[in-house]
Parts: sequence; C-alpha cells; structure tokens
Amino acid sequence: MASKVGFDFDEFGGNVNVVIVKADKDLLENSDHLKSLALDGHFEQQFDQAWSFYYGVTYLAAGAEGLAKFLSGGFSTKAIYFYYGDASGWMGYQLFINGATSEEYSFGVDYDEEMAEAGIDPAAQRKAGTVIAYNDDGYQCLFWSLLRTQIEDEIVGGEDFIDQFLKSENAYIGWDLFTNH
Repeated sequence: MASKVGFDFDEFGGNVNVVIVKADKDLLENSDHLKSLALDGHFEQQFDQAWSFYYGVTYLAAGAEGLAKFLSGGFSTKAIYFYYGDASGWMGYQLFINGATSEEYSFGVDYDEEMAEAGIDPAAQRKAGTVIAYNDDGYQCLFWSLLRTQIEDEIVGGEDFIDQFLKSENAYIGWDLFTNH
C-alpha cells in the first residue's frame, strides 16, 4: 500500500506543531548531530515515504520552527514546519532547504487593524515580496517564496493550498500520524 500524501486534518483540538524532514528516520535518530539536541521524542516514517515526522513527548511550542530549520541545515535536506494556533486560528507552514527559509504560507483572521492599534506595523513583520490576499471566508492569506511565484487568486485556498503544496513535495501531514502512538 502506498503512503498518503497531502494534508488530512479534519478538526483541531488545540495547538498543532508538526516537523517533517526529508530523510530516513534511522539516519536521523542515529546521528550525533541530532543526539546533541537531547530531544525527548522520536521520528516515525510511513511505509514508502521519503519524509520522517517528529513525534515529541512534550510540546515543542516555539522550538518546532527552530527544530525544522536545524534539521534541514544539519542534514542538508528539506524540512517543513506546520502549525495551527488554537487561540489565533492561524494555520501555515514554513519550508526550509539546507537550513534556509525558502517558502512560507499562512492564513487566518486578519489582525492587521489590531496590530496597528497596538503600535505594531504589520507590513514590517512580513518579508519583502509577501503576497497578501483575502479568501471568500474573509481570511487573510500570506505567501512568500524564493522558489515560486503565486498570484493573489492562487493563494486563497487555505487548507487546499497547503494540501497542494504537500502533494507537490510528496509529503503527508495528518492526524493519523499522531493517533497511532
């Protein structure tokens, strides 16, 4: 049976932080590079899948993004950090290639007005060249990439955009990765 690809989350029950790395789980777990992190989790890999996902015992919080970047650079490969914030309602991903941020996508409730009222310039928080669009549900969609160009109409898909991205990478992120442990 072939591995799943794409995005498969029906519901979110809190914050979600997922790190997947395009590397064999045994290579990751047996490396001195990774052992230096003293993680309290392990890597799993679907049958016939090039990507391994990190299954942490404790919540990584802000460390998940850093872990993806670290693994991508340390193993000269790709890593994806996927997140969903329960309080903010924002969802997105960052793609790292060889330790460098190569693409970012996120969508959620537009907080630009609230940020401005708090004295924070939303534009200053974004990378130059970020494409901003609004979908039919009123969500703000943000896209930035060194790898490809997308226009506003192409980034408004939210979860569908994430699904298309993961399929293009032959990668999978879904609840069933974490419910079998």
